[in-house]
Amino acid sequence: MNNSYYLPVHGHEVAVLPDNPVYAVTDLVFQRGHMWSQFREEILSNRLYKDTIMFDYLSSMKKERDFKTLKSVIKERIDRYSLPGPENTDLVLHVRLGDIMEGVPGPPHEGGTLSKKTYEINRYSKLKDLDTFFIGRNRVSTLKISRVIVVTALHFGTDKSKGWYKQTPYSMSESLKLLNTIKNQVTEMGHEFLIQSNVNIDKDICYMVQSKLFVRGISQLGKLIKLCKL
Repeated sequence: MNNSYYLPVHGHEVAVLPDNPVYAVTDLVFQRGHMWSQFREEILSNRLYKDTIMFDYLSSMKKERDFKTLKSVIKERIDRYSLPGPENTDLVLHVRLGDIMEGVPGPPHEGGTLSKKTYEINRYSKLKDLDTFFIGRNRVSTLKISRVIVVTALHFGTDKSKGWYKQTPYSMSESLKLLNTIKNQVTEMGHEFLIQSNVNIDKDICYMVQSKLFVRGISQLGKLIKLCKL
């Protein structure tokens, strides 16, 4: 995580994580990919990760996919550091950017598919049609929205053993193109457009679980956020 940086985009700073295979939260929780077990050991043994959500979760979980413990760990972190969340009328979108723009290689049981990029682009390219988005049973178009906040990062989970998930000029440009598409639509809709993005994903997790109006993207992180909403 030490080589992460911020990229200026539309007056905001977007986190870029060019080489982050270890702290892949959903892989660690859902036991995804072929290295999750080794990465769990790295989280628990490397001092770099000691003050993190995943260290606390892995140290205290009572079973696999222990969402009750994970939710408690996240809440404790929010309280300890007084971490703010969005306003009740903010529409919060989680958008998966980075290596997914190349498609996701690998067998399906490891999360591999070449269609995920297309799904994410098509989904958010139609953001103007809010009737296609639901929060619970409510169409987003029926809700009172003050701002649209995109929570994102350009994440690259570089797998050196297989040559997958690398940062490329194409994945960078496609990620920024999708962000631009979302911004243009939000502006046309008459809403304020904001970006929430941190190289420390724990801050974004703590932010999203406090949202009242949340729309997940293709990433499993959105599923995790919904399971841990406060």
